[in-house]
Amino acid sequence: MKPNFVVIGAARSGTTSLFQYLEPHPEIGMSQVKELNFFSNPTYWNKGFDWYESRFPNASSIKAAGEASTSYTKAPFTDDVPGRIAHYNPAMRLIYVVRDPIERYLSHYLKRVQTGIESRPFERTLDNLDNEASAWQGRYFYQLEHYLQKFDRDQLLVFAMEDLKHNAADTVKRIYRFLNVDETYQAPDLNRIHNATNRVVMKSPMGKWISEFYRRHLEQRDLPFTFKKAVASLGDIGGQEIRKPALTEAQRDKLQRFYHQDSRLLQSEFGIDTSTWVPE
Repeated sequence: MKPNFVVIGAARSGTTSLFQYLEPHPEIGMSQVKELNFFSNPTYWNKGFDWYESRFPNASSIKAAGEASTSYTKAPFTDDVPGRIAHYNPAMRLIYVVRDPIERYLSHYLKRVQTGIESRPFERTLDNLDNEASAWQGRYFYQLEHYLQKFDRDQLLVFAMEDLKHNAADTVKRIYRFLNVDETYQAPDLNRIHNATNRVVMKSPMGKWISEFYRRHLEQRDLPFTFKKAVASLGDIGGQEIRKPALTEAQRDKLQRFYHQDSRLLQSEFGIDTSTWVPE
């Protein structure tokens, strides 16, 4: 079946848990690998639509086929992802999960360290936020504006991660209705949180090599999760464990100023309560 919905982000906002919650539904077919990055990565885009569609199940019972790639809300650091998605399927339905952008930025920093992509001290990432792709992934309204240039408003479902965390059953049913699948289905394990970052290790040179090998050769392969997790954990060898950064008042103020206007627009246009994210 041709994919007809995409979870477009945001990174570190519960998309892995959402993927796992949707996957058991008999009328939903999730991709073999969660983050296909087809519309954002030139290497995968050049493989063509047949390659993309081969990554999804083809059972006759499936009414909604989809994936979840957080790189699809990474403007302006990616090519025209909304345009590519619209070119492939103008009727695509889009799901976007958001959270406090400062907490998301902190979580994303830790995840990037854990995967070997980031090696700078946290404070260095604040030197020029305009040049930080991860920072822009928390400007949710900015990301949505790009999609609204290609898709109708009713093709977008936007909700807060807190809805998924504290009221998962009703939130998942809301998604079922959005995807036009049986909303009476009771998804299992809705209280389980997936992909939480507990232990974070700044990688050694060997660890960086292992992590890069994993990203290049294993991450996109349909292999058992336990095997992939075990290989990825080898990247911790020789590294140094770090903790979640404690923001200084000046650092928090800088991030609040970066996100203030965007968060207010998200609240006014999409009804997301951002009052606890940034001060008035």
